[in-house]
Amino acid sequence: MLKPLSLIVLLFCSLTLTAQEEPIYQTENEKHIIWQPGVKLTFDMFQNTHPNAHDLAVIEKEHRHSLPYLGFWKVLDVPKKKSGWRKGIKEQAYFCAAFSKFQSFIVVRDSFDLEVAQIQWDILELGTRYSRIILDSLQTTAEAETGGPVTGLVSIYFFTAGTKGEELYNGFMKTFLKEAAIPRNHEKLLEYRKFVDEMLDQTSKFATRSEEAWRFLSDKPIQSNLKMAKNIIGDLRQKE
Repeated sequence: MLKPLSLIVLLFCSLTLTAQEEPIYQTENEKHIIWQPGVKLTFDMFQNTHPNAHDLAVIEKEHRHSLPYLGFWKVLDVPKKKSGWRKGIKEQAYFCAAFSKFQSFIVVRDSFDLEVAQIQWDILELGTRYSRIILDSLQTTAEAETGGPVTGLVSIYFFTAGTKGEELYNGFMKTFLKEAAIPRNHEKLLEYRKFVDEMLDQTSKFATRSEEAWRFLSDKPIQSNLKMAKNIIGDLRQKE
């Protein structure tokens, strides 16, 4: 297990952790729950009582009794007016790990499968944190070099950061399902639980904030002087 996850360790192990106070926003509605520290999935959160044939085939193939519907949500808010950029109003990038209550379903209340779903959700949260780490690093470096606030950088790298976060999640998830979930390996499940907990602890500075959760649930910018960006710059990584 350690080899596929070594990249994650290298990415996260050198982070400095800090605690920041912030206003508390709503993080759940009738359809979705956004990942937050301390929030755990329960059987009652799987509310789809009529799963389709495709989803039932998936859990049968993977020897599971439930299926969580998860989403890597991302949005970029930018100044409403061009003058906002000149005034130094910063754009805001939001990422979150969403759990869909109305799409997720359970056939048998199985504690192993519930823990699998929890780890999947936690891995998705790690993906969103990686996206934040990328943007934070770019912003911090740029501001250190210029000696002042820098606007526009988040907009330029938003798509790339989000894509990298999703790639980390997908790669990690594929390995987790193959090694622990599908073979129903309890020992491996405990190993993954421990490793994911360590990564969540080491990256707590970049956890999804309740403000980010509310941005998605309300479907409108938090700041009145911002609007959702309609045009996003694509992946800036060079293609090999």
